[in-house]
Amino acid sequence: MDDVKEYAKKFFRKKSERPASEQQLEEHGDFFDNLYFLIRQTAEMIEWRLQKCGSDLTQKLNYTREEAETVLAGAIAYYLDERFSITNRELLGFD
Repeated sequence: MDDVKEYAKKFFRKKSERPASEQQLEEHGDFFDNLYFLIRQTAEMIEWRLQKCGSDLTQKLNYTREEAETVLAGAIAYYLDERFSITNRELLGFD
C-alpha cells in the first residue's frame, strides 16, 4: 500500500492532480488492485490532456482537426524520441 502511495506522490507532483485519495486507495484493497486503479486513472488523465491540447489547437489557434492531429502526433513522437533516445540509439547501432 505504501509503495502505491509513493508512486502516486512521485508521478503526480501536484497534490491536486493525484487521481486517488488515500481513502480511495484503501478501498481498493491490495497492492495490485491499487496499482491497476492508478494506472487506469493515469491513462484517463493522459487521454484528457491530449483531448485538451487538441481542443486548444482547433479552438484557440484555429487549426483544422487534421492539422491538430498532425501537430499532436509530431509532438508526441518528438517527446518519446527525446525521452527514450530512440534516434541516438539507432545512430549508435543499438537496434
